[in-house]
Amino acid sequence: MALSGHLSRAHPRLKDAIVFDLYGTLFDVSSVADTCEQLFPGKGNQLSQLFREKQIEYTWRASLTNRYSNFETITKRAILFVLENLGLDHSGKALESVQSAYLELKPFEEVPEALRLLKGKATLAILSNGTQKMIRAVLARSSISSQFDKIISVDLVRTYKPSPKVYALAPRILRVPRSKILFVSSNSWDA
Repeated sequence: MALSGHLSRAHPRLKDAIVFDLYGTLFDVSSVADTCEQLFPGKGNQLSQLFREKQIEYTWRASLTNRYSNFETITKRAILFVLENLGLDHSGKALESVQSAYLELKPFEEVPEALRLLKGKATLAILSNGTQKMIRAVLARSSISSQFDKIISVDLVRTYKPSPKVYALAPRILRVPRSKILFVSSNSWDA
Protein backbone atom coordinates (compact mmCIF):
# COMPACT_ATOMS: atom_id res chain seq x y z
CA MET A 1 0.00 0.00 0.00
CA ALA A 2 2.76 2.47 0.85
CA LEU A 3 4.46 1.85 -2.49
CA SER A 4 1.15 2.26 -4.32
CA GLY A 5 0.46 5.58 -2.60
CA HIS A 6 3.97 6.80 -3.33
CA LEU A 7 3.67 5.90 -7.01
CA SER A 8 0.29 7.61 -7.27
CA ARG A 9 1.61 10.89 -5.85
CA ALA A 10 4.93 10.86 -7.68
CA HIS A 11 3.67 9.58 -11.04
CA PRO A 12 -0.09 9.90 -11.62
CA ARG A 13 0.45 7.69 -14.71
CA LEU A 14 3.60 5.61 -14.88
CA LYS A 15 3.10 5.19 -18.63
CA ASP A 16 0.01 5.50 -20.76
CA ALA A 17 -0.02 1.72 -21.19
CA ILE A 18 1.61 -1.29 -19.59
CA VAL A 19 1.72 -4.34 -21.83
CA PHE A 20 2.49 -7.75 -20.37
CA ASP A 21 3.72 -10.96 -21.88
CA LEU A 22 1.48 -13.82 -20.74
CA TYR A 23 3.48 -17.06 -20.67
CA GLY A 24 6.23 -17.02 -18.07
CA THR A 25 5.53 -13.43 -17.02
CA LEU A 26 1.99 -13.40 -15.66
CA PHE A 27 1.43 -17.16 -15.68
CA ASP A 28 3.82 -19.85 -14.54
CA VAL A 29 4.46 -22.18 -17.48
CA SER A 30 6.21 -24.60 -15.13
CA SER A 31 2.83 -25.31 -13.52
CA VAL A 32 2.39 -27.75 -16.43
CA ALA A 33 4.91 -29.89 -14.54
CA ASP A 34 2.14 -31.01 -12.15
CA THR A 35 0.20 -32.61 -15.00
CA CYS A 36 3.38 -34.10 -16.46
CA GLU A 37 4.31 -35.52 -13.07
CA GLN A 38 0.92 -37.22 -12.74
CA LEU A 39 1.25 -38.75 -16.20
CA PHE A 40 4.97 -39.56 -16.00
CA PRO A 41 6.11 -39.84 -12.36
CA GLY A 42 9.59 -38.46 -11.74
CA LYS A 43 9.70 -36.61 -15.07
CA GLY A 44 7.31 -33.68 -14.57
CA ASN A 45 9.83 -30.84 -14.28
CA GLN A 46 12.06 -32.15 -17.06
CA LEU A 47 9.13 -32.58 -19.45
CA SER A 48 7.67 -29.18 -18.66
CA GLN A 49 11.01 -27.49 -19.32
CA LEU A 50 11.61 -29.42 -22.55
CA PHE A 51 8.10 -28.64 -23.84
CA ARG A 52 8.63 -24.92 -23.23
CA GLU A 53 12.04 -24.91 -24.92
CA LYS A 54 10.67 -26.72 -27.96
CA GLN A 55 7.60 -24.45 -28.02
CA ILE A 56 9.81 -21.33 -28.19
CA GLU A 57 12.10 -22.95 -30.76
CA TYR A 58 9.12 -23.74 -32.98
CA THR A 59 7.83 -20.16 -32.80
CA TRP A 60 11.23 -18.84 -33.82
CA ARG A 61 11.48 -21.32 -36.70
CA ALA A 62 7.98 -20.40 -37.89
CA SER A 63 8.91 -16.70 -37.85
CA LEU A 64 12.26 -17.20 -39.59
CA THR A 65 10.77 -19.32 -42.36
CA ASN A 66 7.53 -17.33 -42.73
CA ARG A 67 5.55 -20.55 -42.13
CA TYR A 68 3.08 -19.52 -39.49
CA SER A 69 1.11 -22.04 -37.47
CA ASN A 70 -0.93 -20.79 -34.54
CA PHE A 71 0.27 -21.28 -30.98
CA GLU A 72 -2.16 -24.12 -30.27
CA THR A 73 -0.63 -26.07 -33.14
CA ILE A 74 2.93 -25.15 -32.10
CA THR A 75 2.21 -26.23 -28.52
CA LYS A 76 0.77 -29.57 -29.64
CA ARG A 77 3.78 -30.22 -31.92
CA ALA A 78 6.21 -29.36 -29.12
CA ILE A 79 4.50 -31.72 -26.66
CA LEU A 80 4.30 -34.51 -29.23
CA PHE A 81 7.97 -34.10 -30.19
CA VAL A 82 9.17 -34.31 -26.59
CA LEU A 83 6.97 -37.29 -25.70
CA GLU A 84 7.94 -39.21 -28.86
CA ASN A 85 11.65 -38.49 -28.50
CA LEU A 86 11.73 -39.56 -24.86
CA GLY A 87 9.83 -42.74 -25.73
CA LEU A 88 6.83 -41.79 -23.57
CA ASP A 89 3.14 -42.41 -24.16
CA HIS A 90 2.00 -39.91 -26.74
CA SER A 91 -1.45 -41.33 -27.24
CA GLY A 92 -4.35 -38.94 -27.51
CA LYS A 93 -5.05 -38.95 -23.78
CA ALA A 94 -1.52 -38.02 -22.62
CA LEU A 95 -1.13 -35.45 -25.37
CA GLU A 96 -4.54 -33.94 -24.60
CA SER A 97 -3.85 -33.79 -20.87
CA VAL A 98 -0.58 -31.91 -21.28
CA GLN A 99 -2.05 -29.60 -23.92
CA SER A 100 -5.00 -28.84 -21.63
CA ALA A 101 -2.57 -27.99 -18.83
CA TYR A 102 -1.40 -25.01 -20.95
CA LEU A 103 -4.95 -23.67 -20.72
CA GLU A 104 -4.98 -24.04 -16.94
CA LEU A 105 -1.74 -22.28 -16.00
CA LYS A 106 -1.59 -20.58 -12.64
CA PRO A 107 -0.62 -16.92 -12.29
CA PHE A 108 2.49 -16.21 -10.27
CA GLU A 109 1.59 -15.49 -6.66
CA GLU A 110 2.36 -11.76 -6.78
CA VAL A 111 0.56 -11.05 -10.07
CA PRO A 112 -3.01 -10.41 -8.83
CA GLU A 113 -1.90 -7.83 -6.27
CA ALA A 114 0.55 -6.15 -8.66
CA LEU A 115 -2.17 -5.78 -11.30
CA ARG A 116 -4.62 -4.46 -8.73
CA LEU A 117 -2.09 -1.77 -7.76
CA LEU A 118 -1.51 -0.83 -11.41
CA LYS A 119 -5.17 -0.77 -12.47
CA GLY A 120 -6.22 2.80 -13.22
CA LYS A 121 -2.67 4.08 -13.47
CA ALA A 122 -2.34 3.00 -17.10
CA THR A 123 -4.10 0.96 -19.75
CA LEU A 124 -3.24 -2.67 -19.02
CA ALA A 125 -2.89 -5.11 -21.90
CA ILE A 126 -1.51 -8.52 -22.80
CA LEU A 127 0.64 -9.10 -25.89
CA SER A 128 1.06 -12.84 -26.34
CA ASN A 129 2.16 -15.54 -28.73
CA GLY A 130 -0.99 -17.39 -27.67
CA THR A 131 -4.17 -17.41 -29.70
CA GLN A 132 -7.12 -15.38 -28.43
CA LYS A 133 -8.78 -18.67 -27.48
CA MET A 134 -5.75 -19.82 -25.45
CA ILE A 135 -5.26 -16.45 -23.75
CA ARG A 136 -8.93 -16.17 -22.81
CA ALA A 137 -8.99 -19.76 -21.51
CA VAL A 138 -6.01 -19.13 -19.22
CA LEU A 139 -7.45 -15.83 -18.01
CA ALA A 140 -10.90 -17.34 -17.41
CA ARG A 141 -9.41 -19.76 -14.89
CA SER A 142 -7.75 -16.97 -12.93
CA SER A 143 -8.79 -14.00 -10.86
CA ILE A 144 -7.01 -11.46 -13.07
CA SER A 145 -9.00 -11.41 -16.32
CA SER A 146 -10.92 -8.26 -15.37
CA GLN A 147 -7.69 -6.30 -14.90
CA PHE A 148 -6.94 -6.07 -18.63
CA ASP A 149 -8.26 -3.49 -21.04
CA LYS A 150 -7.00 -5.27 -24.15
CA ILE A 151 -5.80 -8.73 -25.20
CA ILE A 152 -3.50 -8.81 -28.23
CA SER A 153 -2.47 -12.01 -30.01
CA VAL A 154 0.29 -12.44 -32.58
CA ASP A 155 -2.34 -14.09 -34.80
CA LEU A 156 -3.05 -10.59 -36.12
CA VAL A 157 0.36 -10.44 -37.84
CA ARG A 158 0.94 -14.21 -38.25
CA THR A 159 4.44 -14.21 -36.81
CA TYR A 160 5.94 -14.54 -33.35
CA LYS A 161 7.97 -12.54 -30.90
CA PRO A 162 10.63 -11.21 -31.19
CA SER A 163 9.51 -9.99 -34.61
CA PRO A 164 9.16 -6.18 -34.64
CA LYS A 165 5.75 -6.71 -36.31
CA VAL A 166 4.46 -8.19 -33.06
CA TYR A 167 5.63 -5.34 -30.84
CA ALA A 168 4.18 -2.80 -33.30
CA LEU A 169 0.73 -4.22 -32.54
CA ALA A 170 0.52 -2.61 -29.09
CA PRO A 171 0.94 1.02 -30.20
CA ARG A 172 -1.40 0.46 -33.14
CA ILE A 173 -4.18 -1.27 -31.21
CA LEU A 174 -3.89 0.75 -28.02
CA ARG A 175 -3.43 4.01 -29.98
CA VAL A 176 -0.56 4.97 -27.72
CA PRO A 177 2.91 6.00 -28.94
CA ARG A 178 5.43 3.27 -28.21
CA SER A 179 7.49 5.68 -26.08
CA LYS A 180 4.52 5.79 -23.68
CA ILE A 181 4.21 2.02 -23.38
CA LEU A 182 6.01 -0.09 -20.79
CA PHE A 183 6.46 -3.69 -21.94
CA VAL A 184 6.90 -6.29 -19.19
CA SER A 185 8.31 -9.73 -19.88
CA SER A 186 10.28 -12.33 -17.94
CA ASN A 187 11.82 -13.62 -21.17
CA SER A 188 15.22 -12.08 -21.89
CA TRP A 189 14.70 -12.45 -25.64
CA ASP A 190 11.28 -10.77 -25.51
CA ALA A 191 12.21 -7.14 -26.07
